[in-house]
Amino acid sequence: MESPEREGTPILDFTLTKSMVSQRFDYSGIFTVKEEFIFVFGGNGANGLLNSVEVFDTHREIWRIFDSSSTTNEGFCIKRSGFEAISFCSGNKDILHLIGGLDENKKPASLVDEFFIRDMRTLSADWSLPQPLCNFGFAQDKNKQEVLAGGSETGSVTNKVFKMAFKPGHGVVFK
Repeated sequence: MESPEREGTPILDFTLTKSMVSQRFDYSGIFTVKEEFIFVFGGNGANGLLNSVEVFDTHREIWRIFDSSSTTNEGFCIKRSGFEAISFCSGNKDILHLIGGLDENKKPASLVDEFFIRDMRTLSADWSLPQPLCNFGFAQDKNKQEVLAGGSETGSVTNKVFKMAFKPGHGVVFK
């Protein structure tokens, strides 16, 4: 069956731009509108899991890499892959949340870390996923409520969907 003609469909033009500092896959990235930077966290590299963060300045079109050797912060970015980096909790755009993923033992994790953009440091959040989860999808629904869907639990694939809501004074609540 032929695909139908689409009027006004733009032709996408992919152009190779500046490469990241490290070769990596299965990482999480996020674009922050306020600061106009793209952050790329963790993932897998040629020699295993990475604990670095690469930052792309969209104005100057340059990449910078931050890792535990370039900062005095311990636990700069926990080595993991298959996680999500999101900006949603409490409306603070200076904090990104690194959620779930596979740990160094290739086991799904329920941990959540808060990445503080101004300080380029990571701390454990005071909440976690209701269960270990990796390689899941993340979106916001029409009510601007965050939704986690699918992914892999410990040893199996899941079709579960979790809605997350931030409640002042109570932290994150899963529905």
